[in-house]
Formats: sequence, C-alpha cells, structure tokens
Amino acid sequence: MNTSEAPKSVCSSARHADTNQQAHHITYDQLVKYCNTPDDACIPLLLNINWNDEWKRIQKTRNSPDDSSAWDARAASFPTAHGTHSAYASTFIRYSGIQAHDTVFDMGCGTGVLALPLAQMGVDVLAADFSRGMLSVMEQSLHMHHIAFSHAQSARTFIDSHAQTACALITQEANKAHTTHTGSVHIMQLSWEDVWSDAGFQPNMVDVAVASRSIATSDLGKSILRLSMVARRRACITLAREVSPRIDRRLMEMLQLPMVVGRDFYYAFMILAGYGFTPEVRYISAGRHDYFNTLDEAHEFYEHLVVGSLKNFVDAPTLERAIQRLHVWVDSEIVANPHQCEDTPQVLRTREKRDVQWAHISWDTSSFPAQS
Repeated sequence: MNTSEAPKSVCSSARHADTNQQAHHITYDQLVKYCNTPDDACIPLLLNINWNDEWKRIQKTRNSPDDSSAWDARAASFPTAHGTHSAYASTFIRYSGIQAHDTVFDMGCGTGVLALPLAQMGVDVLAADFSRGMLSVMEQSLHMHHIAFSHAQSARTFIDSHAQTACALITQEANKAHTTHTGSVHIMQLSWEDVWSDAGFQPNMVDVAVASRSIATSDLGKSILRLSMVARRRACITLAREVSPRIDRRLMEMLQLPMVVGRDFYYAFMILAGYGFTPEVRYISAGRHDYFNTLDEAHEFYEHLVVGSLKNFVDAPTLERAIQRLHVWVDSEIVANPHQCEDTPQVLRTREKRDVQWAHISWDTSSFPAQS
C-alpha cells in the first residue's frame, strides 16, 4: 500500500458507479502504518466497507428465511390488527408522510396491517406478498371492513386502475361532486427474488413504496434500489433495531440463553448513504401479544423460534435444557384471549405483551434516475 495517498473510497453513488464495485480492504497493520504518516491523514474504515457485501456475508451465517409455505402455515395465527387497533401502523404511516389520494406499493404486506388503514384513508394500495396464505387472511379482513379489493396479475393492472380512478375524481371535482374517495387494495403475489419488470413494475409508478418488517432478502442493496426505482417521492422500510422481532427478551433471559443482536438497520442506513441518499431514522416501539388457536401450536411456534435462532450459537445439551424450560414457560404464559374480535379471533394469547423495537428508515426518491 502506498502511504503517500489515501485509499480510495468505494461509497460512491449508485447513480454514477458500478454497484458491483468491490470494497478496498486494508489490514490493521496497513492502517496503523498509514495513520502514522507525518500528515496524520487517516481514512476511516467506515468509508471503505462495502456494506451490502457485509450484509450478504452475515446472511450466510443465519438461518435461511422461511419459505412461502412456512408463512402460509403461520397466516392463521398471525396478528391482523388494523387501523386504530395498531399503534405500529398509525405511527408507520405518519412517519412515512403518506397522504390521502397517494398511491402506495406495500411490499411484503402480510395480512394487511398497513394496506387496510391506508385504503381507509383514501390511498390506493398495491399490496404484494409471496405467501398466498397471508394474502388470503388479508382478503378476509378487507371484506369484513368493506374495503374494495381486486387481484392484479401485473402491476400494470394497478397503474391502469388508478389512472381511471384519478380521472373520475377530477371529473367529480369539476362537477362539484363532493364525494369521499375510499381507497382500494390490489393484491398481488410477488417475492423479492422475482423479476419485477416481468411483473409489470415501472419506474416512478407509485408515490410511496414501503416494506414494513418484510425485507427478508439476501441482497439488501438490490431490494433498496428496487423500492427506490418504483417510488416517485419516497421509500420507507422498517428493520429490527436490536434483536429479531421474533425473540422475546424476557423469554431468552428466563431460558438463560444469549440474545443475538443484529442491528440490521445499521446496514440499510449505510447502504443508502453509499448510494447517495440521505436516510432518516426514527424508532417505533410496538408491544404485541402472540396469538394461537391451540396450546400445541404455541409450543411448536416457540420451539421453532428458539431452535432456529440459536442452534448455531449454543451446544446441543444447552439447547435441550432450554427447550425443556421453554415448554414449562409456555404452559404458564399462554392464556385465554380475553379480547377476541374480528382482527384477533384466536382463542389463546401470551399473558403479557413483548416489546419490539423497530427502526423506521425513509429516504427521498424524487431525484432517483428512472433508468436505474
């Protein structure tokens, strides 16, 4: 390494640089030697890390994301609180700056925690998820709340439909017809790995693109660029602030097991900064119960959670002892659901809420080039 000049940074904008450019890695000894030069001009390692490559390496050490069939199985017991019932949803929408009559692409929509309240406030939503089971639960909820919905085989269907709605609203305004517009939801089965252009996605096709608690992808940078491309004004995501949202801190302490702190949102922030965006971060605290239809379902859920999260970090005997204590905990902590309703029809739930911290990251996409 030539100590007379600084190592070149690879964090140049994705708009002007090859996104596959490799990071310039330097050793600790090289860094010390460089920092001891007379002018003391040290280049921080922070500027020389390819954060998306780091993300990809970390994903290889984690369990593979659940496939669509696993999410289909979870759909029946997945939380479906909407609108005023979900403090998380209302905070997410407020932080995202979404307004009535906007168009929104909701990637990884799940059971519609965002799609339903957005439609209620007059937003047309393209709601996509790779789990047919999750989408089916959302359809039931939309029907119960009298929200219009349809199925979109292509994003082009959503674009055309919204254009027709917009023309109708303009006509109503011209005729002084004071009618309240209720948004609609267009449902589409789509994964992060699909070729979005083949599914009819176009640059700047919606006002805002969101991915709420749903970026389970091996290539975070590519996912961020896709959201940026389709949103003409803003893109917003949420990632776990510390531990996985499926981990109950109190439970892990009781089981005497370590908690793996990921802080995934750090990577998203740095990738966005490297692409030339100016990301904004705010935090959402979302206490929630876990809901189940049977006690066996609860036992299976928590065992899968603990084993999946920690099998690479503790030895087999330690994990086995923890599982035995876990089943005792489940028997004592799962109680009857005292507030069964349309949104939470399950007969059982956890005794206390668990606090989950989310980092809400948003960025302006208005200057993002359509050709990217």
